[in-house]
Amino acid sequence: MDEKFFAYCLEEDIFDAEMLSENPLDAKTCSYEMLIQQGYVSQERLAIAAGTFYHCPVVDLSRVTPEVEATRYGSSTACRNLGFLPFAVDPIVGVVIAVADYTQSEEITSYLKDMNVERVKFYIAPYESLMQMIERLYGPESGTFSSVLGRNRRLTLRAQCIDFDSKSEEKDKRIELLEREIVAGRESIQILRRQVEKLETQLARDEALLEQMAGLLCAQGIMDEELLQQWRSSE
Repeated sequence: MDEKFFAYCLEEDIFDAEMLSENPLDAKTCSYEMLIQQGYVSQERLAIAAGTFYHCPVVDLSRVTPEVEATRYGSSTACRNLGFLPFAVDPIVGVVIAVADYTQSEEITSYLKDMNVERVKFYIAPYESLMQMIERLYGPESGTFSSVLGRNRRLTLRAQCIDFDSKSEEKDKRIELLEREIVAGRESIQILRRQVEKLETQLARDEALLEQMAGLLCAQGIMDEELLQQWRSSE
């Protein structure tokens, strides 16, 4: 377990005080599964703490129906080993990924890049809910997960929980911002085109002036005809 996150949990009293006094913990030997199964903390409370610590939004997977298009970016082996679930594809943020342990994000991103995924958005999910959904979508694997639902009290994820069944105001704002950027980009292109036209016009005038000067020099005997032809051919 991430030692900094572990220290944060201790500082914020995330773990059950009674359990902690009877059985002190060590970050090096802790895992999300062990903490939840042994009753030190509920999966929801741990997810909310991780979301706050890592500045990452939290998603309640019980309110999510994974998109078929998204699940193809995962596999039974990869999702279990790295602890992630691709559950949506967004045209702006890319593939939307649920994780319990955010420290796996870099390795997951690297794995997805091998599948030509350039944009990834992470959400923290309660550990057991995540593992159960991986099992449901990609098939059971003996000995990898033991459910203890009901042992720990449930918490409401409140505002940090993303409801993908309803229209997202945040997504609409991103789309509106993107549309504004597109309009601004088009205006910039028009300005650049006008500047290029002006430069082309000025260049044509300069070329005509140089031609006149060369002709005058030739007429005055300062430049011979052969040199004039060489100059013209070099343009």
